[in-house]
Amino acid sequence: MRTLRRLPTFWLGLLVLLLLGASWLQSLTHVHGIIATLRGSSTSMYISHESGWLVLNIFQDSPSESTTLRPFHGKRTTSTAFPPAFRHGIESGGIGRQATWFAAAHWLVILILLLPWSAILAWQCRRLKA
Repeated sequence: MRTLRRLPTFWLGLLVLLLLGASWLQSLTHVHGIIATLRGSSTSMYISHESGWLVLNIFQDSPSESTTLRPFHGKRTTSTAFPPAFRHGIESGGIGRQATWFAAAHWLVILILLLPWSAILAWQCRRLKA
């Protein structure tokens, strides 16, 4: 453990995992995100965390007059801590309006980051002890 505490990789990975864990817990009761629109583009992007998911939503609409970043937030009443790993879909909202969305569960993202982080730490510890 003494060797681990000296590694910047340990502290950086711990910080990322703690932030993801806090985001996961907050997503069970709240929705937070941002909508990004580029001037002259008909594509907007919505990134959020909600109900245990990290969500990316790309939608087509009429061309925008300006570049905007709009944050949003709200409350959720029901959600599960361990939703299925992935969701995705395509929704149509009328003529020329279409949304494609992808969602990954927070627990899956944490697991995906935890595995290589652990391997890198083990490798660095072995290298330092040798």
